[in-house]
Amino acid sequence: MNLEQHSQYPDISIDRHVKSRVVELGQSLAGRHAIYLDVRYWLLLRNALLADDYETPIGKLIGSFRDAVTSGKVFCPISESVFLELLKQSDPSSRLRTAKLIDEFSLGVSLLSQRERVGTELAHFLYSSQNGAEVHPLRHLVWTKLPYVLGFLHPTEAAIDPATLLAIQKALFDEMWTIDLTKMIERFDIAPLPLDPRLDHVADKMNAGNAEHADEIKSFQQALTNEFSGVADLCADTAADVMVEMALKQGHAAPVRNSDEWKRTRQICANLVFHGLQAKPGLRHKLPTLYIEACLHAAARWDKKRKLVGNDIYDFNHASAAVAHCQAFFTEGPLKALLGLKHHSLANDFSCRVASEVPEAIDILTDLAR
Repeated sequence: MNLEQHSQYPDISIDRHVKSRVVELGQSLAGRHAIYLDVRYWLLLRNALLADDYETPIGKLIGSFRDAVTSGKVFCPISESVFLELLKQSDPSSRLRTAKLIDEFSLGVSLLSQRERVGTELAHFLYSSQNGAEVHPLRHLVWTKLPYVLGFLHPTEAAIDPATLLAIQKALFDEMWTIDLTKMIERFDIAPLPLDPRLDHVADKMNAGNAEHADEIKSFQQALTNEFSGVADLCADTAADVMVEMALKQGHAAPVRNSDEWKRTRQICANLVFHGLQAKPGLRHKLPTLYIEACLHAAARWDKKRKLVGNDIYDFNHASAAVAHCQAFFTEGPLKALLGLKHHSLANDFSCRVASEVPEAIDILTDLAR
C-alpha cells in the first residue's frame, strides 16, 4: 500500500501492521526447511563461486543449494550476528558478492533480532498458556526481512499529526520490506566494522565471574540451574510487560511499571520462566533461545579451563538462532562439538542437524531437499 491507502486505515497500528507482515512471511516459508549457515560457510560458498569452482565438494554444495532453494525445499536465513560479521569484511567487492549470495539463498529472510526473538518467544509462551487461547505457531512469528535484521525501527516526528505519522510509518515499512541485502550494502558504503569491543568486555567479565565462582560449581546441572535463574531475571521485565498487555486486552486494570504490584508481577514472571526452562522438553521448547543460550553458557562455566573471547558471543548467538528455529546448522567443528555435548545434547533435543564438514553438509542438504 502507498501513503494514501494507509491513511484510510488509521485503526491499524504500526505494530499490528508489522505483525501481519511477519505472520504472512512465516506462513509463506512453512513448506521449506531452514538451513542456517555461519559466516565460515557463507565465505566458503562465495569463494568457490568467485573461483568458478563447481567440481569440488564446496562447489557441488552451491549447485545443491541452488536447486533446493529454487525448487522450494529450503532457504538459508541469516541473523544479526551473520549481518554484523558480514560488515567486518574488509574488501568491499567481496562483501558485496557475499551479500548477493545471501540474497539468493536466504530469499531475503532473517531471523528476528535476538532481543525481539526472545520477546516473541516469551509472549507466545505466556499467551499460549491461557485456556482456550488461539495463537499463531511460533514458527510463523520469528522471521523478518533483511532490512530489519537488527530490529524494527520506525520514524517518529512530533511535528506531524499522529494519523499522518502512522500512515508514513506503515508506507515506509512496506517499502523497506522489499529491499534486498545487496542494495543495503551498496548504500552503506562504509569501512569494515571491527569486532565490537563490548563483546571482548563481556567475555572478560564472564571469565572473571567463572573463575571467581569455579569452586562453587560442582556439576553441570548446578551451572545450568544458575544460568536459568540468571536469564529468568534478565527477561522478567519483558515478561511482566507482556502480562500487563494481556491484562489490558482482557479489560483488567494493569499495574503501573515499577509499582509494588508491577514488581510482584515481575517476580511471578521470573518464576514462570525459571520453571518453564527446567520443565520437560515440550514446555522448555517454547523458550528455545533462552534455553539454548543458558545451556551454552553453562557448558562454558563447567569447562573451567576454557577462556571465552569476544567471538564466542557471536558463536553462541549463531547457535541459539540456528538450533532454536532451523532444521540444519552448518558451522565449525568446535561449535558442533559444543552442541553435541552429552550434558544437554542441544542439537538432538531440538532436532537440528549440525554439520562442520562439507560432505556432511551435502548429505544433510540432499536429505532435506528430497
